[in-house]
Amino acid sequence: MCTGTIISRNIAETGRPILLKHRDISFSLSNHRGNRIEYESSVRFGKKGIISVVDSHSLDECSSLCGMNVAGFAIINTATYNLGTRDFNNQIAPSKLMYKALAECENAIGFEEMLERTARKMMPANYGIIDKDGNAFYYEVGEVSWTRIDVNNVKDNHITFTNFSQSGNKNNRIGLERCVTATAIMNETIEREKIITPRSLFDHISRSFRNEFINIDLKKQDNPFGDYFIDGIFIPLKTTTFSAAFQGGVAWVMLGYPPASVVVPVLMNRELPPFMCKSGEWQTAEICNKSFELKKKIFDINVGEGNKYFNFNRLYNTAGTGYMQQIEELEDWMYENFDPTFSEISLADFYKEYYNRIENTYNCILSEKTKNDQYSEFRLCGFDQKFDIIIPRKECYAKRVLKTLLNK
Repeated sequence: MCTGTIISRNIAETGRPILLKHRDISFSLSNHRGNRIEYESSVRFGKKGIISVVDSHSLDECSSLCGMNVAGFAIINTATYNLGTRDFNNQIAPSKLMYKALAECENAIGFEEMLERTARKMMPANYGIIDKDGNAFYYEVGEVSWTRIDVNNVKDNHITFTNFSQSGNKNNRIGLERCVTATAIMNETIEREKIITPRSLFDHISRSFRNEFINIDLKKQDNPFGDYFIDGIFIPLKTTTFSAAFQGGVAWVMLGYPPASVVVPVLMNRELPPFMCKSGEWQTAEICNKSFELKKKIFDINVGEGNKYFNFNRLYNTAGTGYMQQIEELEDWMYENFDPTFSEISLADFYKEYYNRIENTYNCILSEKTKNDQYSEFRLCGFDQKFDIIIPRKECYAKRVLKTLLNK
């Protein structure tokens, strides 16, 4: 599960289009060790020709979850489930295709030529690409064919997509809820701000707690259940592992759970910040580990069905002391002081100062003593009268909560 957004150059702050990938995983979190960024090599672009976000457990050097290359080409994807069969054994997986695109392509023309060469071998997926010429295209790629939309020419100046394809089976729309919510957010953000930046996407998409289906936005209204709310109905999920935005040779990356992570800018052809690269036993970026540690204070009920709930009040509250609010204040310094034209020395100094600020903020938050405010019976057995209502057993826990909200 992922959410992607492509922003037209017509409304982008620098006049260059923007890509956002918000990644969720579908496999067990116990198998996921986090993410990192790294340089990847290719014959065409050299040893450090590609910057990719990769899974820390992956030993495959020819795999990318999203990235950009030295030619100014960048690519993201989401899985799709209504364009045909997804077969990891006999098809080219999206992570492989994206590495191949980054290793070979300078622009949209090269990418489409590659799609033609790999026809009948591709795993169905949705892709977004931008290039140095200012092109911004959205592709729905099926098993044997593909379609394209030029985002620079669409009426709304953006395309937001999740895990279904408009050109696919209309009866299978996994991810529709997130797509409707994210599209509504983007339309309102564009109307209000006029000009879009990577920060706009992170703040309004990757850190959104809005659900358009039930007309709720926890950042703008009181949580009807007090401190806790249910996971699984918003864009950021417990299983979200990173968000990354690409624009004009800069990758803006949040590793880990975005509401508890921090944005770090990365420049092509420059030294990568060490705290975003592999380290430790699991080869996971230090920032990713910090985010996961903070996430434990948010998803702090680990018995019964408690892992389905999170403490939103710790993330965001009217007093302005939520973890997400403290991190956004930290990022204010970064956005004000980062310059993509930094010299190597200035960039190193910037990363050093930013990391010191990051470490101080996380150490302060992680050292805060917290108590579990949920009922002791719930912590012991996973039951809470706030959420448990009598409906057919086939309905999932998320629907139980939604029914409670809608019946109030």
